[in-house]
Amino acid sequence: MRRLLLALLLMTQPLHALERFAVVVGNNLGDRRDTPLRYAEDDAVRMAEALTSVGGFPFENVIVMRSPDAGAMRQAILGLNERLRALSGPGTSDSMLLVYYSGHGDAGALHLGETPLPLIELERMVRSSPARFRVLVSDACRSGTLTRSKGGRPAPPVALQSDGLGSVEGTVILTASAAGEDAQESDALQGSFFTHHLVSGLLGAADDDDDGEVTLSEAYRYAHDQTLRDSSATLQGTQHPAFRYDVRGSGDVVWTRVREGRGRGRLVLPQGLETLVFTEGNGGRAIAELRRGEQRGALLLREGSYFVRARAPRLLFEGTVRVAAGATTTVDTANMRRFDYARLSRKGAGPGSETWGIALAGWMRTGITGPAPCSGGSLSASFVSGALTLRPTIAGCQEQMQAALSAHTQELNASLALDYSVDLPWQFVGHIGPELGIAYLQQQVSGQSSRSGDRNLAGPTVGVALGLDWEGPWGIALGVTGFARTYVLPVESPDRVAAVSALFTQGAALSLQKWF
Repeated sequence: MRRLLLALLLMTQPLHALERFAVVVGNNLGDRRDTPLRYAEDDAVRMAEALTSVGGFPFENVIVMRSPDAGAMRQAILGLNERLRALSGPGTSDSMLLVYYSGHGDAGALHLGETPLPLIELERMVRSSPARFRVLVSDACRSGTLTRSKGGRPAPPVALQSDGLGSVEGTVILTASAAGEDAQESDALQGSFFTHHLVSGLLGAADDDDDGEVTLSEAYRYAHDQTLRDSSATLQGTQHPAFRYDVRGSGDVVWTRVREGRGRGRLVLPQGLETLVFTEGNGGRAIAELRRGEQRGALLLREGSYFVRARAPRLLFEGTVRVAAGATTTVDTANMRRFDYARLSRKGAGPGSETWGIALAGWMRTGITGPAPCSGGSLSASFVSGALTLRPTIAGCQEQMQAALSAHTQELNASLALDYSVDLPWQFVGHIGPELGIAYLQQQVSGQSSRSGDRNLAGPTVGVALGLDWEGPWGIALGVTGFARTYVLPVESPDRVAAVSALFTQGAALSLQKWF
């Protein structure tokens, strides 16, 4: 990456100085052995929108192709090269050509349906363009499920190789993955990791020096780092974007300008927070994100409403903002809803949001041997994923009865509950669910009855619980729970014949919980 940055810092071109042209291609279908993709064509549309709105690419200079075959893509590139030659006349034109592809590929060719486009031919067409500066972006490879590798079968690595042409001024090639790796797409992002982060960077997330311009080196560095981070948590494994370049000149090339754009406004994001911006509604598509450390950043977005989620070390902030064209909107966390991360997990906020906690509780149930209640304490753990909580618990209590017979009962039980949780206003969470367990009771009975003595009983329990928790700061929660529980225990009849009896009880618990 250092070599790329040093080389790109040798070329200076203002955004308006280069007339810009692009061929943007997406194809969800490969050959008969490739698993169809979901988002390659959408990736191409998003890239084209970024180029025309903030990248200085006129609409008439951008060719967008969805599901073309290899012949159509080849003709589009060659036709644009002929147009550049006609416009420039003798010598090298003061122009930029960008070719972007998202879809299937292998070590030798792109797979546009059943028609291959050899990589060596693609590179030759780009390098031979009369444009002064040329960029080839390839987001292609193989397959997966929730996070899928692009394509459908193991194959040799994708590697753009030279055909023996000499050094050509102003050519940069970016690939979504290194040789031997898969380029992955994600259902959560509704797009590929690399293109999602590249477009996010072009909209402003990659503007490291906050000068309102995103250069080629800034965009690549941002897409590289964020793709590395996100793909490292997938089953497929870490994806390393790669580059090849051959440039001469001075300075860096501005790819997008994020202080101006057709029909767009600036959204200034909170300082020191990792922030994601979605299309309107919590279920919307993630369109951009910013991971900037302590520095405040901004995105240039199309006019409309957006759902914003910002992550602090212990809290999550969520809210909806309206972006107006030509205006600047600042996201203020004071006007957003705030959640503890346990609450975030229950909201199903995506991979990595699972959490767990431990709780101490005092509890009481109605008596089994008499009217006196059984009171004691419990220790439980909670494992939360989305709206469901799995809660194993160990508890104990004791009850006493004084009458003609004196009975002292001690209980030890273990249970497993599965709760469904619902977020309520004012940091309250309601939960309801069944529980199964096993109980061991030791009874000491004394009196004038000849049947007085000690008994040990054991049997299963089944119940249901309904609770309400209040989640305070620092991951602390206070809760109250009511439950109904049935004990299935052996009981002796008056003639000393053992039988199984179902004993119904009800009770309540007060708990103090810590989430991690």
